[in-house]
Amino acid sequence: MASLMSVCRIAACLLGLAVLPSPSEASASASHVSPIAHTAQLLDYVWVLVAAGLVMLMQIGFLLLEAGMVRSKNSINVTMKNVMDFTASAIAFAAVGFMIAFGATSILPAGFQVSFVGLGQLS
Repeated sequence: MASLMSVCRIAACLLGLAVLPSPSEASASASHVSPIAHTAQLLDYVWVLVAAGLVMLMQIGFLLLEAGMVRSKNSINVTMKNVMDFTASAIAFAAVGFMIAFGATSILPAGFQVSFVGLGQLS
């Protein structure tokens, strides 16, 4: 269990994300959660970090593909387009995507929790 937590922390540091709970939060939440549920939650964190890393690598691949398809004088324009694409996507995910992915839901197939809009009130 401790090695899985350290792997999660290392992955978060490598990706520059602070998604994982602190050890005090993890121990407080682990006191009333079964070990299987806690391990499943950690695996969910790892999967989100791996998926985020793959998306970032895809952006690099798109940049290289598009830069190879244009003349060399236009490669900076392609680079800026890809940077702006990634920036707009990250802002859109922070604005509404996090709520859809991780919000509580009742009857909708996607999550809907207004307090998560703009990454507000995360604990």
